[in-house]
Amino acid sequence: MEEFLTQYGEAAKTAIGFFWKAGWAFVLGYAISAMIQTFMPKERLTRHLG
Repeated sequence: MEEFLTQYGEAAKTAIGFFWKAGWAFVLGYAISAMIQTFMPKERLTRHLG
C-alpha cells in the first residue's frame, strides 16, 4: 500500500508539472483571444479573416 501511495504521489506531481508548463500558454491564449473579440469590431474581423 505504501508503494502505491508513493507512486501515486509521483504521478500527481508529474501531472501538475505538465499542467504548469502548458497551463500558462492556454491562459495567455484565451486572454489574447478575449481581448481581440472585445476590442475589435466584428465587421473588421470578418473583412480580414473571411
